[in-house]
Amino acid sequence: MEVYMKKRSKVTAVLLSLALLICVLPTTVVKADSTGNSDDTSVEVSPYISLGADLNAQQKDIVLALLGVTEADLDNYEVLQVTNKDEHEYLDDYLSASVIGTKALSSVRIEKGEEGKGIHVETKNITYCTSGMYTNALITAGITDADVIVAGPFELSGTAALVGAMKAYEAMTGETLSDDREDAATNELVLTSELAQSIGSDDAEKLMALVKEKVANGDIKDADDLQKAIEDQIDDSLSAMSQIMKQNPEINDELDQFHFSESDPEKILSLLKGAVSEDFPEVNGYEYVTKYVPKELEQSLNPAFFLVPPIDDYKNCTIYINGGSSAGTDTLFTTLAHEGIPGHLYQNVYFLSHCDDPVRKVLSFLGYSEGWAVYSEYYAYTLDTSVSPEVSQIMAYNASAMLGLHALIDLNVNYYGWTQDQVADYLKQFFSIDQEQVAEAIYQAVRSNPSNYVAYYGGYCEIMKMKTEAENTLKEQFQPLRFHQFLLDMGPMPFAVMDRYFKAWLLTYSLGGE
Repeated sequence: MEVYMKKRSKVTAVLLSLALLICVLPTTVVKADSTGNSDDTSVEVSPYISLGADLNAQQKDIVLALLGVTEADLDNYEVLQVTNKDEHEYLDDYLSASVIGTKALSSVRIEKGEEGKGIHVETKNITYCTSGMYTNALITAGITDADVIVAGPFELSGTAALVGAMKAYEAMTGETLSDDREDAATNELVLTSELAQSIGSDDAEKLMALVKEKVANGDIKDADDLQKAIEDQIDDSLSAMSQIMKQNPEINDELDQFHFSESDPEKILSLLKGAVSEDFPEVNGYEYVTKYVPKELEQSLNPAFFLVPPIDDYKNCTIYINGGSSAGTDTLFTTLAHEGIPGHLYQNVYFLSHCDDPVRKVLSFLGYSEGWAVYSEYYAYTLDTSVSPEVSQIMAYNASAMLGLHALIDLNVNYYGWTQDQVADYLKQFFSIDQEQVAEAIYQAVRSNPSNYVAYYGGYCEIMKMKTEAENTLKEQFQPLRFHQFLLDMGPMPFAVMDRYFKAWLLTYSLGGE
């Protein structure tokens, strides 16, 4: 937890009680209708032509010929023009100015295709975009069952035609293409083009289609999706704990005697610094000190926090420890992993030492920063070799389930309006926790800091979702070091933005690239 964050309380009575449970979390809110497709955005395609606004008379004749129409035929089409200004308005966030260029010349013709046959794209004089790339992008935009020709008077990138295709949707339906769908279509085109540079156009198109199929229904779009993601992660943790305990019936005795090998802060950080060298990229040249908060502030501060240093002196770091915290020394090891290495301190130093953009150096995204710190905290259970791997795993899964439970209640209290009695009933019914003081403590914690637990655990869930997808896709190719380096290289940003870069990294990695 970075210094500017509010206090995150812990309810120790929940600890390890979750380890005894085998359950599938119940659905606590009404889900979306599963009998129909509420996101059906296919459109009725009427004959349409978009022309680059900067075509001269000779170039226009060439383009029309390539599109298979004459000047007289244009009366049978809805004709629009795309300007270079339109290109920049649509594409500046995704493409360099050199790719977009200074003139809008590429053009597109769209005809209704045979129902159920999908989109067929033919390109002529288009160098940046392939037909498959247009196909994927147009499907995402909402255009189906269409015959499409994209043409330029000479070899050029074809970006004006993409904008023309997006404007076609709007012209044919009278509706504005949503920002989300416009972004998705543009991102997809750009991403596929980037992939094509390293793995070839055919592979890029095939792989992008595969990714679309795999992740189309996996995005978190609203509170219901967020609730399900939290529930799934908790359930995964509980199931994993149960499996380990079934295979190791004697492990309860080890859990009762569990403690980390070090309790001194300096020794803990030194151990962590050495232990992360195998699975995390190297960071050199930084220094850190630990300090204890004044006794007068112990009652109002977190168990520990990383004091964010000035950006012009970011390698001199300080972690403050609350000696009066009820968390005690048993959790100091993982707390310092969260605040220090490989958590906030390590991530901050790594990013600032690799980032050249001064604006990004001062931006903060809570989901990423705290998600990474929570991930680091749980990862740290595996870094103390004095603890058996099975016990480490159980403790990490338990910590995840406990925080997830707080996040789930946070969402239900602050978004869906649960009362304290409803929290108590939920804990009793599904977690066998029948202690009023526990329900009250959790309820007050989430009421005092609305969405705090959701931000922590939601970020963690996003990271775990990516890690699981990477492990399932790469199998024996998966290396923790490369996954962690990808996340750290990306740095703080919304996960919705990171998503397309993750897809590119995963696909490139799967084909043996860097």
